[in-house]
Amino acid sequence: MHGYSNSCKSRSPVIYGIALASITICPVVNSFASQTQMFGPIASSSLYFGLFTLVDRFAWRLSWLSRLFGTPDLSGDWDVSGITSGVDGVERSWTAVVSVTQTWTQISVVLVSENSTSVSKVAGLHVLPGQGCRLVYTYDNHRTADEASLINHQGTCELHFEKNGKRATAYYFTDRNRKTVGSMTWTKQEGNKN
Repeated sequence: MHGYSNSCKSRSPVIYGIALASITICPVVNSFASQTQMFGPIASSSLYFGLFTLVDRFAWRLSWLSRLFGTPDLSGDWDVSGITSGVDGVERSWTAVVSVTQTWTQISVVLVSENSTSVSKVAGLHVLPGQGCRLVYTYDNHRTADEASLINHQGTCELHFEKNGKRATAYYFTDRNRKTVGSMTWTKQEGNKN
């Protein structure tokens, strides 16, 4: 997983809030610890780390806190149908499965098709009020060992997720090694959240 920018809302107020909460509750926790002798003193930095981990992995997903974080949860498995064309102008259709793994501060987009695997490197997320969100990411694509016609390459993809979070449309382009452009439709698999 790698970090991603979030132009929807600044993360700073939440991070400052976690720091303030850590400093504020540290004396209470240490007072409780000394009275019960259950554990020794805890540093506020340890509390900060614990609270930040709780927020980063779980709390930001809670529907009643979603306005505070302003980050849609895109994680899950997606079925993909795509069309690509190269310098020869011939369109080719293909299918794949994408797994999106996401925390509040990190994301990973892994697309696996019959011939290759693409793994995201850098990403940015932007919420479009009342319309869904847009995710732009760059990726490295590596062919499977038995696919000689495909070469390893890099590319950029821009996805537009519908407001309901169940479908996305995308376009992508690849580097000078591959020289292709294409479009994709992502559909969230049944049983996935959102």
